Amino acid sequence: MSYCTKIRLGNGERLDLFTPSVFRLRMPKLHTEEIPEIYDIPFAVGHTEDWAEVPYTLQEEGAFYTVLTGEIAIYVRKTAHDHMTKILVKDLDGNSLYPSGEDRYGMFQGGCIVFDSASFFFEPSRCDRVSKWFYNRDTGLYDIFLEDGEIYDLYFIYGPTYKEGYAKFNTLVGPEPMLTKKGYGFYQTQFLGEKGTQTTVMRTVEEFRKRNIPLDTFIIDLDWGDGVVNGKGAAWGDGIDWDKNFQTPLSVPQMLAELKEQNVEVMLIHHSIPKYDHRCNEGWVQQEYDADLWWQKMKENAQMGVIGTWQDTRQTDITDARIYKGLQDIMDNKRCTFLGNYELWQNCCWTKATQPAPYDQRIGGRRTPFRWTGDHETVGWEELKFQIKGITNNHGALKGVSYITNDASVARETDLAVRSIQFLCFTPVVRSHNSKPWHPVKQRKDILTEMMAIGADNRTVSPESSVEHLLQLTQQNLDKQAVITNILNLRYRLIPYIYSLAHEAYETGLPFTRPMLVEFPQDELCNQNQFPYQYMFGEALLVAPVYDNSGKRKVYLPEGFRWYDFFTGKVLEGGQVVTADTTDLMKLPLFVKEGSILPLQDKRQWMAHGEKYDHLELLYYPGAKGTYTLYEDDGVTLDYQKGAFATTEFTVEETPDGLRFTADKPRGDLSVLPESRSITLRMVGGSSWDFTMSPADGFTASFK
Repeated sequence: MSYCTKIRLGNGERLDLFTPSVFRLRMPKLHTEEIPEIYDIPFAVGHTEDWAEVPYTLQEEGAFYTVLTGEIAIYVRKTAHDHMTKILVKDLDGNSLYPSGEDRYGMFQGGCIVFDSASFFFEPSRCDRVSKWFYNRDTGLYDIFLEDGEIYDLYFIYGPTYKEGYAKFNTLVGPEPMLTKKGYGFYQTQFLGEKGTQTTVMRTVEEFRKRNIPLDTFIIDLDWGDGVVNGKGAAWGDGIDWDKNFQTPLSVPQMLAELKEQNVEVMLIHHSIPKYDHRCNEGWVQQEYDADLWWQKMKENAQMGVIGTWQDTRQTDITDARIYKGLQDIMDNKRCTFLGNYELWQNCCWTKATQPAPYDQRIGGRRTPFRWTGDHETVGWEELKFQIKGITNNHGALKGVSYITNDASVARETDLAVRSIQFLCFTPVVRSHNSKPWHPVKQRKDILTEMMAIGADNRTVSPESSVEHLLQLTQQNLDKQAVITNILNLRYRLIPYIYSLAHEAYETGLPFTRPMLVEFPQDELCNQNQFPYQYMFGEALLVAPVYDNSGKRKVYLPEGFRWYDFFTGKVLEGGQVVTADTTDLMKLPLFVKEGSILPLQDKRQWMAHGEKYDHLELLYYPGAKGTYTLYEDDGVTLDYQKGAFATTEFTVEETPDGLRFTADKPRGDLSVLPESRSITLRMVGGSSWDFTMSPADGFTASFK
């Protein structure tokens, strides 16, 4: 059995059919016209099993080779000036699919997706466009390196709808893996530039718990910002051991165990990598270590309880993939936490340079859990606005990448700091890079920039190092703290909804944050991406993050539906632009589509591993029949990839006698369900009902 259906053309070129509407044109610069099978699966491809055979016919007509499948006609030029003009694709009625005169949105153009190893539609990139690393079926790694030649792969996907396109892209390139359930909670970065100690870590967590601020993961910079080697200065990447200041009064294992008792997990930032051969054109790292030593230290940390690494190596590439796979192996079937890079910002806090697109993102990099948009400077509203569009629209969601976060750092304005966190609460990952939620806001030069002044001899960090000073415990801004805590509480209540979205993204490639044209392609006010600063968070929630302090925000409500203001319950007709009042920092424009069912868990400050939904509140928004599928698994292991999960479909419909509620008998692995479950069914704007059911059985009830 061959990996795919291979059609040999002239000059050593080959057309590979994956499905009748997904193919690859391979253009080698090898010394042989026959590309060896060991190069079948390059890093851009995540589908490593053999594809089913695809029927086709091949014709040679003048300047073209023509391949007909059951769905499309592919024309390959025998000679072309560049790769962009190498292929033409038509439907079976002769209509041109590619090239297309239609507008392009991210990776989509007229139902087509075209990419190579580096970018979509030949956009600029700093990554190699040729394939050099290939999948080894014997080792399960991309560890075969092509030394003697180059292969240029041009991929084509035809999906007439956005959702079909996402699904086919997801199958070919590979899905974004799910985080643990705790991974969808709040991440706080401890970054104190040489001043970090075990005491500051423990006091920070203590303050989070004392102030009732939700927190699940604490991030410590092991080899610089906190764990700098024995206070010797900004020696980036020069240490892979814990600094002495993190080994007292408790040992590191004792510290991690005590944090675990408080339901807080720890991940580390690394600026170094294990050294390996043939690392070519793969971006910046600070230090390369002997691979055995580096992995020994990584394994020791994992055994002590560290859950993952933030790999600060500046280019999401084969290096990150290699480290992620190695760490995942160490974790022994538990999902590891891995954070890579996705450079995208309007202003860098070091150079003030702009990174308007993810030039360092290799296509296959989406197969690691999540990434951040680099060291941008969130000191003005324009940067937040840029991040909203980049992450949820043109350079994130519309390029098949869901799991992107950014540095929600200390901002100069209270409003901006709050709105930054509010935005991230409605993305897959919410993380604060520097500011604690109780920090005061003041006009200042960027403190973070001062602390991280690479190579500077005259850094201006305050010599004060008391815990009270570092954590700003003596100057509290309780108003900002209260607002951020409020939105984090809502985030945590929405975890059943968010976690179900995570599995949908894994299975279908459909992003969490869905641009309006993806969810409403027939709406003439959405289908040309007219509203790139608002999006659907799943099917139910319309989110319009606030990106200025004007006190108002225009929001388009798609036609064909009524929409509920999430906070007030007010019902608005679709097909209109409304002006939302944004003077109240406690709220952001958030609307719910009629017929939606929103599952909420009880208020909490953290998620515990293995915890099940013993009680759910189901919010039903009347106006249409509501159907919702709840996803559940063990929240920790990779077993979900083998089908170890359960789904339960809930239905609510209005009848002349009241409401009829149905919970279908769940499908899948019933061991992940609680023995019994209490449910509060609440009709928004109406009554509520409480009852208890066995989750393993179906349930139907009528309520007046």
